[in-house]
Amino acid sequence: MSPLKKRLRAESEQIQQALDLIPAQLDGLTPLELAGLGSMIHSIYNGIENMLKQIFKEERIELLDSAFWHKELLERACKEGIISVQTLEVLKEYVSFRHFFVHAYCPKLDLERLRPLVEKAPAVVEQFLQDLQDQWL
Repeated sequence: MSPLKKRLRAESEQIQQALDLIPAQLDGLTPLELAGLGSMIHSIYNGIENMLKQIFKEERIELLDSAFWHKELLERACKEGIISVQTLEVLKEYVSFRHFFVHAYCPKLDLERLRPLVEKAPAVVEQFLQDLQDQWL
């Protein structure tokens, strides 16, 4: 197995561990639990970005150093055929959340806005990994 595949699989395992920490019942979470839930969604998306960055590095795909590099990473990954258009579209929701989470205070998290990201997370991760399956994993 190539070093890249080993790194990608290790990152994938970390993403799965974060998914496993998401509670089945979302209603009635305390503010601290809600902050932890936001942190798990952020971690999952961060893992996806890490995997893409490793592929970019391996393939020598340059990414401009700009204030919008997170969004550009996704768009470039789609353009390079690493992820599908469908995956790009759903990941745009997560990159928006990532920006909010990094720049806001945790008490501003709203469960009803976070709920769709949480509920879709397992399917989104599966879709992303399926995009990578044939060539990268």
